[in-house]
Amino acid sequence: MSQTAIQGMLVAKEVDGIEMGVLADGTPFLTGAGLAKACGVNKNAIYEHAKDWKNGRRDGKLARLLADAGFDEPLMYVPLQDGRVYAFTDSVCTIVIEYYAVENANPVALGTMRIMMRTGLDRFIYRSIGYDPRLALPPSWREFQDRLLLATAPNGYFSLLRELSEFLLRAIQSGMPLSSGTVPDISVGKVWSSHWEENQLAVKFGDRMRWEHNYPDRYPQAASNPQEIWVYPVEAIAAFRRWLDEVYIPGNFPAYLERKVKQKVLVRADADRLLAAVTPALLRADD
Repeated sequence: MSQTAIQGMLVAKEVDGIEMGVLADGTPFLTGAGLAKACGVNKNAIYEHAKDWKNGRRDGKLARLLADAGFDEPLMYVPLQDGRVYAFTDSVCTIVIEYYAVENANPVALGTMRIMMRTGLDRFIYRSIGYDPRLALPPSWREFQDRLLLATAPNGYFSLLRELSEFLLRAIQSGMPLSSGTVPDISVGKVWSSHWEENQLAVKFGDRMRWEHNYPDRYPQAASNPQEIWVYPVEAIAAFRRWLDEVYIPGNFPAYLERKVKQKVLVRADADRLLAAVTPALLRADD
């Protein structure tokens, strides 16, 4: 596995033939093949344990060790790349490695366990792939930062994404998982563009203009970089902010959140909390 950034995964790398990586939330993992190599067994043995766990057959020694450790997830692994990659988190790997080292006296697993005892598997993975969790931003904040850094506009104009920064901050703080599929700038842009044209705001504020925009490389939209977006005269900022608070948030954002719930990007409770968090205080007071 070459070093890469994929959905659900911050970074992945093959070190001494062992596939390992870090999930987007900072959790270190080994792939099924990597865990098998660390245990000195065929990868099918690991997948059989995972299959048994998934199917509820949990009376074996390894399953009991996992249960005794408090592990009760429906899967032993985190599926990545639409299920083509199985990521076994460090807590699961530690128990599996100890199982093969202690219960099966596997010499490879014993060697791996000695490494774990010296440094801990999590720190071993972090060090091996060059990841420092102290310097890592949580995923949503990293998305927010990366998008803002690429949201430029010429002098005298503003981009919608930058003007959405406070709105996005409130959303992230309330638990919105910011990603290529949840940043509502396209939704806001389409509705604001229609509002701009229907109300002939160019007559009042001056003409908007097209400007080059790039998405972060890991975004699906990056395949068509650079793209053209509308940027608007800075004289219209106050009108945009008022429209966002009084029109888009109460009138359009609920439907946007509903789509994300149907797409299983958000759960209903989170969507309701997000709407409450970004709704201006004045509108909440009128309820």
